[in-house]
Amino acid sequence: MEEAARKSFGAYYTEEKVAKILSAWAIRRADDRVCDPSAGDGAFLLAAAQRLEELGGSPKQGVFGVELNGATRRVLLRRLECSIPFPPPAAQIREADFFSVTPGKFGPFEAIVGNPPFIRYHRFKDSARAIAFERMEDLGLELTERASAWAPFVAHACEFLAREGRAAWVVPMELLFAAYARPLLRYLGKEFGAVHVVVFRHRTLFPDLGQNTVLLLCDGFGTGPGSVYLHDVESLRDLPSNLDVLVKDPGRTRLPDSALGNPSVIRSYLLPQRIRLLYEALSQRPRVARLGDVLSIDIGYVTGSASFFHLSEDDVHRLKLPTTWLLPALRRGRDVRGLRLQTADWLRMKADGVDCYLLHPPRKGRVPKSVRRYLNSELGRTTRTAYKCRVRDPWWQVPLGRIPEAFLLYGQEGGARLVANAASIWASNAVHIGWRKETCSIPLRALASTWMSSLSRLSIELEAYPLGGGLLKLDVGAAENTLVVLPAGRFKAGFSEAVDRCVRRRDWKAAREIVDSQVLRSVLGLTAQEIALLQEGADQLQELREHRPVPGDPVAEQPSPELSRIVARAVDDIDAATAARVARS
Repeated sequence: MEEAARKSFGAYYTEEKVAKILSAWAIRRADDRVCDPSAGDGAFLLAAAQRLEELGGSPKQGVFGVELNGATRRVLLRRLECSIPFPPPAAQIREADFFSVTPGKFGPFEAIVGNPPFIRYHRFKDSARAIAFERMEDLGLELTERASAWAPFVAHACEFLAREGRAAWVVPMELLFAAYARPLLRYLGKEFGAVHVVVFRHRTLFPDLGQNTVLLLCDGFGTGPGSVYLHDVESLRDLPSNLDVLVKDPGRTRLPDSALGNPSVIRSYLLPQRIRLLYEALSQRPRVARLGDVLSIDIGYVTGSASFFHLSEDDVHRLKLPTTWLLPALRRGRDVRGLRLQTADWLRMKADGVDCYLLHPPRKGRVPKSVRRYLNSELGRTTRTAYKCRVRDPWWQVPLGRIPEAFLLYGQEGGARLVANAASIWASNAVHIGWRKETCSIPLRALASTWMSSLSRLSIELEAYPLGGGLLKLDVGAAENTLVVLPAGRFKAGFSEAVDRCVRRRDWKAAREIVDSQVLRSVLGLTAQEIALLQEGADQLQELREHRPVPGDPVAEQPSPELSRIVARAVDDIDAATAARVARS
């Protein structure tokens, strides 16, 4: 498939080794019936057929599947015919949207295997989303609007399991990180006797997917509630071929029931116990607070069309806009270099051609001719139809609050940063904004520096939400929940300036070494070994979300020559059939 089509269908196919290992664990008896409800290229169905044959069973009676894409299904059927002595009949491999399939005539199955469609919420919409959420309502499962397709898919598949059945999946690590996955994890823990999540420390199974994945092993459907366990595996090559050895490992980590509703607590259990206990102890120290205890955090102004309302210096001159209709603003966090944004920094941004003006009317006065011309331009006519604009009167007046004291930046190199707004400019909703609470007298430049400590960095890794590509999304609630060390007194002269200089030259390591020495060691009295543990924990969580490969670890296997020939023949058949229909018409 082309990349756009793969994203549309959420089609990312699983390596043969993984499919075999999961199928071997899920299928236990010769007469088991097994289904892959997102059959794709057939990796799981072939592995299931081989497993049944090993046990003395017949794929012809025991293998079932569902595939949404018709062309993919035809390729899949040809592959099964060429690879299995007694392939399942075509009727057992349905062409359908799995959400439209209901239990009863299809199933039940002793085993379900596969990788569900990896479709993010903004692509998962319209009728497909509506029917998926209907299924979730039937299960009493309340997923948020930001749920990606794989979560309701996994829950819906459980309806097709026989009692004591097993399900083995490859799912995004969002299972452990995303807020929308909380109801699913609780549901699985309630329905199954045991749920096992296998985390790969240094390997992603889908390099093109842009996010890490885990193995989800659900054992004993209908015998819950059971426990949820975490298992660490360094990389794919360290995964045992017999998963029972892994799931019965006494070194596994059991998640407490209270953790299932809190992604940050779940993430903490991905850390070694010594790091988790140190972090929990430090969170109770008198000089350690939540950032929300000292700062009120919010989002910046919402324009409805950032490209229309933000202008560069060249735009202003070209359009002949009066300065009374312009406000200095920060559109993107990536334009900020240090921990303190001063007027000189804003002027540098302006000279560099950054869109650092916000179009905003003065309190009084008529609309100048040049402004009217811009408002009535083609871009202006398009902008006024955007939702945020058409509900405003007038549509071109962006609502502003008070000027923020600080910016909170995230989703960029170096992780999240707190920046003092010494230039007194406004900021868009691409960044968070903040003000010190009345009870806080700590200078913002000091808070911005202390939030660079290894303790705060680890806290950010625990609270933030990993985006595709390894970046972090830190929403307002998560930001307020991060830990920050409060100064016991004045820092040494030049402390904040030294940290700022390091950040400006992108020397994150040097910045944190200065802060750790002045804050963690001097204020909290931590030893070098304890500071190293905090650094180790933050590094481990960063590596997980960035799915850095182990040197020498193979990437996803390329299709075998045999599979390539089958696909080519099937595509030729499809093209020939299409040409024949065209000729007849």
